[in-house]
Amino acid sequence: YIDVWKAFLDYPFTGVGFGNLSYYSKFILGPDLSPSAHNIVLGALGELGLFGTIFYLSIFIFIGRKIFLLYKAEKEDNLKILRWALFSSYVGGMLHTLVEPTLEGLQFSIVFWAIIALNFKLHLFKGNN
Repeated sequence: YIDVWKAFLDYPFTGVGFGNLSYYSKFILGPDLSPSAHNIVLGALGELGLFGTIFYLSIFIFIGRKIFLLYKAEKEDNLKILRWALFSSYVGGMLHTLVEPTLEGLQFSIVFWAIIALNFKLHLFKGNN
């Protein structure tokens, strides 16, 4: 956290560049490992700066808001339960990104974006019993 925060303070508006935190880290990592802030907000500040972080995080805020509004607007009970489960999994995934670099992992990313896509296309199941 200290190294990433220092990188942000050195380049507050533009950051050090996407994927460039390894050049600013003081700890030694193995050749197959990538350094990460283990926090989506701090990592974005260090890599993207204020401008990039505002844009990057606004994408997730927009998606979360849209998923919640779709849940509130749902009239069918069965789909409302499923929408709540999908919204809860989105919130849980986003909370987990505050302590782990989950969005950087391939397996988590596939499931995460599949949940978002399913939520936006759930209306196709309406009326099918």
